[in-house]
Amino acid sequence: MTCQGGVNDYFRSGINCERFDNKYVYWHTGPIVRAGQTSTAWCDYGAKVIGDVYYIVS
Repeated sequence: MTCQGGVNDYFRSGINCERFDNKYVYWHTGPIVRAGQTSTAWCDYGAKVIGDVYYIVS
């Protein structure tokens, strides 16, 4: 995810993942980055993304 904002704004991405084998749901987050940069989060092998969000870090 890439977020637009001011030079002093920071954010991180996050995703909810669900495993194919046992339907276990878990949360992964990407690194904290400045606005205009990209924060990447991913699910483990054998899982799918079921939701995503980004949030501001102060």
